[in-house]
Amino acid sequence: MELPLEGMVVLDFSRLLPGPYATMLLADLGARVILVEECEAGDAMRQMPPMDPELGVSAKYRLLNRRKERIALNLKTEGGRAAARCLARRADVLVEGFRPGVMARLGLAYEALSAENPGLIYCSISGFGQTGPYRHRAGHDLNYMAVAGALSLSGGLDRPPDPPGVQVADLGGGALMAVTSILAALMQRQRTGRGQHLDVAMVDGVMSWLSIHAADALALGRGQRPGERYLGGDFACYRVYETLDGRYLSIGAVEPHFWRNLCDAVGLPEWKDAQYAPDPVRTQVIAAFETVFRARTLDEWSTRLSAVDTCWAPVLDVHEALTGEHARARGMVRDDGEGPYLRFPVPLAGMEGTPEVQPSAERWRIGADTERVLCEAGYSAEEIAKMRASGAIA
Repeated sequence: MELPLEGMVVLDFSRLLPGPYATMLLADLGARVILVEECEAGDAMRQMPPMDPELGVSAKYRLLNRRKERIALNLKTEGGRAAARCLARRADVLVEGFRPGVMARLGLAYEALSAENPGLIYCSISGFGQTGPYRHRAGHDLNYMAVAGALSLSGGLDRPPDPPGVQVADLGGGALMAVTSILAALMQRQRTGRGQHLDVAMVDGVMSWLSIHAADALALGRGQRPGERYLGGDFACYRVYETLDGRYLSIGAVEPHFWRNLCDAVGLPEWKDAQYAPDPVRTQVIAAFETVFRARTLDEWSTRLSAVDTCWAPVLDVHEALTGEHARARGMVRDDGEGPYLRFPVPLAGMEGTPEVQPSAERWRIGADTERVLCEAGYSAEEIAKMRASGAIA
């Protein structure tokens, strides 16, 4: 059975994490993704440790860029830019992650490319968007979370906001919003025949996720303060606790019946009616739960709480999660012959098998597919040789 996006061609100019993760998902859905890299260095993620010694690239790069074809164009040369325009005429989707204005300076703006390919869906992923006062600012995930208001929801009364360990803005606000909008634009193109320019700002994506927090802030005229955040660790029912062996346990007993069951299970029934009590009771409840959870190991609490109808889970490290019983039962970790990777998280028809490939360092070198892709686009062997000699391609 065909995958949903088979036959679609995606031209990927992105780097590092947001764009590559988005195009990886599109490749998982069946799209043909042609990754455009710099001729000499390629994507900086190629060199990020740990390295795969057999393939000669970073394990991170391998995981994010599997099932993609790799070409190398020098976009500072007219030959490289001409090749990019040629490929864009044949593409369904183009993804780029440069700062606003960079693609335009290269002659590869949406307006120029859509004039020759009106059906092109052109997706720009940036931190602050193509418009607005911050559009030219440099930034990373932590900065985007901060501007979106999401970072303020972490931390506590006695500590500053905590940098999230997962790149929420890059992956959620950027990549997932890009994929969602690309899929919607493809459906719209079926009716209109026209593509469009998608302006994906990671800050906007994160801000849209605030949902209930935004409802509170807009109704009250201010944001939540430390000590008021029901889902931010400020109350005993929704918090992480240390255990006797230095491990951690997450508690999410938000609903009153889950909270009452938890109080009984840990031997603190006196706090059943103090789930959302304000200070000073709030801090007293937290202190009582901190003390009781430190009295047993994580395994002991796991055994005891497994028999209780409440919301809890051990805090696993990444390796424990990937090798644990849930991931194994769901088949989340696969191996295609070149190493392990995470499957597309929602099983779809046509995804049942894992394509096996032979490990090959050649397949992962910069520009491994340049000649073949340009031949398909109509370039002759002589033209390709001249382009290589001039430094336009690698």
